[in-house]
Amino acid sequence: MKKLLIIIVMIAIGTITPVQKTHAQIPIVDIIKAAVKAVINAVHLQIQRQQNKIIWLQNAQKTVENTMSKLKLDEICDWVKSKRRCIKIIMKSFKRSSRLFLTSNGSKMLHRSRSV
Repeated sequence: MKKLLIIIVMIAIGTITPVQKTHAQIPIVDIIKAAVKAVINAVHLQIQRQQNKIIWLQNAQKTVENTMSKLKLDEICDWVKSKRRCIKIIMKSFKRSSRLFLTSNGSKMLHRSRSV
C-alpha cells in the first residue's frame, strides 16, 4: 500500500510540475529542420517564378489581343471611309443626272409650250 501511495504521489508531482524544453536536442534534428526549410523556400521561389512567367505571358497575350482589336477597328474605319467616298460619288452623279434630267425636261416642255 505504501508503494502504491508513493507511485501516485510521484505521478501527481510529475504531472503538476512544469516541463521545460530541453535545449540540447540531437543535432541531426536541427539539420533536418534547416534542410526542410530550405527545400520549402526553394519550392516557394520556383512557384513564384512560374507565377511571374504566367503573369508575363498573360500580359503579352493581352497586348497582342489589344493590337489585333486595334487593327480590326482600323480595318472597319477604312471600310466605312471607302463606303462614304462611294456614297459621295454616287450622290454627286445623281445630282448631276437629276439636273441634266430637269434641264433637258424643262427645255422639252418649253419647246412643247412654244409649239402649241
